[in-house]
Amino acid sequence: MANRIGRYLGYAAIWLTIWVIASWAYRSLANHRAEQEVVLFDIDIATSGDNAMLDEASLVKWTTEHDVNPLGRSLAEVDLGALEHTIAMHHAVESVNAYATHTGEILLEVAQRRPSARLRIDNYDMYLMEDGYIFPAKDVYPVRVPVITGEYRTIFSSDFSGYVSDVVNDSIASITRDIAALQEQKIPHFKMRQSADAELRKITNRSVRRGIFMSGYEYDRKCEELKIVKEQARRNNIEEHKRIDAEIAAIELQQKNNLTTQKKLEKIADDFSKLTNFVEIVAHDDFWSSEIVQIVLSEGYEGAMQIALVPRSADFIVDMGYCDNLEGKLRDLTLFYEQGLRNIGWDKYSHISLRYKNQIVCK
Repeated sequence: MANRIGRYLGYAAIWLTIWVIASWAYRSLANHRAEQEVVLFDIDIATSGDNAMLDEASLVKWTTEHDVNPLGRSLAEVDLGALEHTIAMHHAVESVNAYATHTGEILLEVAQRRPSARLRIDNYDMYLMEDGYIFPAKDVYPVRVPVITGEYRTIFSSDFSGYVSDVVNDSIASITRDIAALQEQKIPHFKMRQSADAELRKITNRSVRRGIFMSGYEYDRKCEELKIVKEQARRNNIEEHKRIDAEIAAIELQQKNNLTTQKKLEKIADDFSKLTNFVEIVAHDDFWSSEIVQIVLSEGYEGAMQIALVPRSADFIVDMGYCDNLEGKLRDLTLFYEQGLRNIGWDKYSHISLRYKNQIVCK
């Protein structure tokens, strides 16, 4: 029994010692963090080639503007989560990890988004990323990427930042809700039509009962009066149907217009997705990323996107037509460059069209 009690007391002493040491270490660490001032704020930005949209100075300025710059603060005052969140708010930043050392160093590892093109249509000046993310060109350094110009209506504002697909999906969801709400608005009209028909049946089912002492003249007069009432009820029912049908038709027209808008949005999203894929292909091709200096957008049939290219090595324009099969058209253009223009000469044509399938038309 005494041995067991002694063993328990020994265990308790060991746990007490561990608790005391842990508490001391925690207090020591807390005191150190409260006393240790941040002595270094270092930001390592992963970029590729000439596509550096950010540098350490710009991100330090960004943290200062958002009041999370750790310099001049103690380690205890630095919230690494808030620091990461603030850096991630910068549209050119893809990901960020923050670390703190025991000696007062705050280290940030930042991955920058990869730009594919610069969108400069109308009053827009935005960068398009490889993954389809876009944002205004302010707050970043200019990079060497193809410029997208022309006259093409977009579905996002000039200060928008995010994915175009999100805008489209939100708009389509909103339209779908509107269409459903309009369908609900038709239900009272259907009920009014049923009520009007029920009232008509009630009147048309009426008949004149000839009493024992009713004269033939009186009976005929009442029948004629009832006939007039029924005719008037039918006319009223027809007018009521016209009114109700007109209101239902107006609602259905709104639904039809909403569906048309929805299809246009879906087409715009599809075109922009194809454009994004195309500029990504160009960005990953050493030759075309250097050769294509400008992508010109225009609206074709029913607002569909059309694309033309302005090359660096010649004065001609390459008409790619609509956004279908852009990758195949680029392969055809590559063959034409290699097997045609190098032999014919770069100044032979002013216009090259790949608008039609398996055809290259030159002027």
